Amino acid sequence: MKTKALLILGLTMGMSAPVAAFNGVITINGEVTAGTCAIAVNGGTASATVTLPTVSTNALGSIGQTAGATGFNLALTSCPTTGSVRAYFENIGVEQTTGNLSNKAVASGGKNPAQNVEVQILSANSTPIDLRTNTGNNVLVNFSATGGATLYYSAQYIATGAVGAGMVSADLIYSLDYH
Repeated sequence: MKTKALLILGLTMGMSAPVAAFNGVITINGEVTAGTCAIAVNGGTASATVTLPTVSTNALGSIGQTAGATGFNLALTSCPTTGSVRAYFENIGVEQTTGNLSNKAVASGGKNPAQNVEVQILSANSTPIDLRTNTGNNVLVNFSATGGATLYYSAQYIATGAVGAGMVSADLIYSLDYH
């Protein structure tokens, strides 16, 4: 009797299965490419330093005033021969109220960080780029028949209040945005 009861219990447990229904399927597609462009910032490597000129606090005398605009370029080689590209700037180290790069300079060698100064990035047509959203970064460059392109940008100081003298440093993190 015990054996029969255990056998029946075992069979009924094996027959009960969870019931579930599905509502749809999500298909995920993508593409893996053979490689991307080689990048040289101002003729160097993909990571480089752009040095803004020394300016006086008088040059940044009021909120929104800019000074020291300095151009830089990203020369691309070994790219596709069709399509276009621009740099996509990451929202890292960005002042969230202005869209400019925050001054991350630290006191060193008896010099303090400048106060109320940020770094503004401009597109090739001198439009300020809001780094929170990349608004204003609308200049796409077509690839040449040889697979090259050059992207032009500039950086400048911008006053956000009464400027105090000191050092300025910021990091602009980018990737390439292919179209």
